[in-house]
Amino acid sequence: MSKKWKVLLIGLLAFALVVACFEITSQLNAAKNDDKQILRLTEPVNFVNLDSATATDTTSFNILNNVGEGLMRMGKDHRPIYGLAESVKISVDRKVYTFRLREGIKWNDGQPIRAQDFEYAWKRVLDPELKAQKSNILFCIAGAEAYHNNKVPADQVGVTARDDKTLEVRLKKPTLNFLSMLTLPVFQPQRKEFVEKLKNHYGKKPETVAYSGPFTVTKISPQKMMLVKNANYWDRDNVRLKQIDIHFVKDTATEIRMYNTNQSDMARLDQEFAEGFKQSPDYLYIETARIQYLLLNQKNKFFKNANIRRAITLAINRSVITDEILKDGSKPAGSLVPPTITGMGTRSFRQMSGGEIVTPDVRKARAYFQKGLKELGLSKPPKGLQLLSYDDSRRKIAISIKKQLKDNLGLEIKLNSPPSKIKFKMENTGQFDMVLSRWRGDFNDPFNFLSVWVSKNPLNHMEHKNPHYDRLINHAQQSPAEREKLALLIQAERTLISDQREAAIIPLFYIGSAYLQKPYVKNLYRHPYGPDYTLKWAYISDKKE
Repeated sequence: MSKKWKVLLIGLLAFALVVACFEITSQLNAAKNDDKQILRLTEPVNFVNLDSATATDTTSFNILNNVGEGLMRMGKDHRPIYGLAESVKISVDRKVYTFRLREGIKWNDGQPIRAQDFEYAWKRVLDPELKAQKSNILFCIAGAEAYHNNKVPADQVGVTARDDKTLEVRLKKPTLNFLSMLTLPVFQPQRKEFVEKLKNHYGKKPETVAYSGPFTVTKISPQKMMLVKNANYWDRDNVRLKQIDIHFVKDTATEIRMYNTNQSDMARLDQEFAEGFKQSPDYLYIETARIQYLLLNQKNKFFKNANIRRAITLAINRSVITDEILKDGSKPAGSLVPPTITGMGTRSFRQMSGGEIVTPDVRKARAYFQKGLKELGLSKPPKGLQLLSYDDSRRKIAISIKKQLKDNLGLEIKLNSPPSKIKFKMENTGQFDMVLSRWRGDFNDPFNFLSVWVSKNPLNHMEHKNPHYDRLINHAQQSPAEREKLALLIQAERTLISDQREAAIIPLFYIGSAYLQKPYVKNLYRHPYGPDYTLKWAYISDKKE
């Protein structure tokens, strides 16, 4: 062999060795990086309902958003993108949506996901026997409300699986945000054989649910739950996290301690800590479509009186709560629909409605209160009224309300702060005089905040009944014109909130969310409405050891 060929051969061998070393190094780095793809989060409540038909609380919604998927899912910009559907055809009158499902989509156990799984799940939500609290969201579908009210059989509901891959949905009328609505967990598919075999046990444990989303639940304990990557998810190549550990932590101080000792990659900041961390490079603030309010149970004769309610809404200084207690960016609320909800074009619903409705006024509040007492035949307010509150740091909000009502009206109330699971049950069954509650917009529409308070809505736990309000909401729902719909909703909100009208709900503040998040956590998308976050695209970049 000539010297020239020897040199060439040595060069080729050296090149091959470099390539081999590079590939081995890349594989080792990839394996090392894969080992790091464990995200550690926290949730404040250890009660998780994995039944997408009946879940109502925020923690359950957050989990279902990441272990399940519907026809559509929330995208990175908070707009709907295709999930298990690959396309949709919309009729000219915008009343018929025909969805085509993706090829090869499977449940976590490898069984195919079919259009029939959607038809079954949606009709189960509407089943009058189930009494699902989110059933009203589906009332835009033809026949849905009538079936829920036992007026027609299930086959009259406008949801039909034409074949395994085709789902046809017929609406009562054009619904502007229908695709956005389909991102919610309540629209996720369900396996009929799982539900009917397990009955009341369905959704109570990880093994009782079939999963259609990027992750599955493997463990739940009172302290934490574990999610792992779903190996049969259709878009698994774009899911980088292999495991998510979610710790149930009720108090913020513990969350921050876990964050500072690298036991967690995120910490919520409440009123005690938000102000002190605003200058931290890890600080994040999200303006949300959430509102905190006070509900007065109108089954109680005292709160049935409109002048008593008017007095209470005018007696509470919301700025004291936001500026002196919360200090987390939350803003005083004098209305029900948050500023983050859009109206038409670039204008928010709040801008279109003329701003806030209620302005605190102690002098007027006292006049209303005395008028209400006189109407009730009372010389002084009744004793023993209770305010049902949270058992965490939010109890300070209740303490402030208690003090303001005593100072400004002479109304003395007691605080009841049971564990969260009991609090939710008491609220959902109407076992309260007054209750601190909150609402998060499921999608970007003021109707979502206002439709809850019609007389027959199962979520109307305060027993508010006003035929005029019901008509306004019904006409808004039926209106084909967006401008007319918004005008009706503006009237409805004023009827519900104004101290010159019903004062049925006492708005307190628009909730802002403050967090600490490690800089190596990438592409964790937080949403202003719907579930809090999406983990599908999240990953862990290189950490500084």
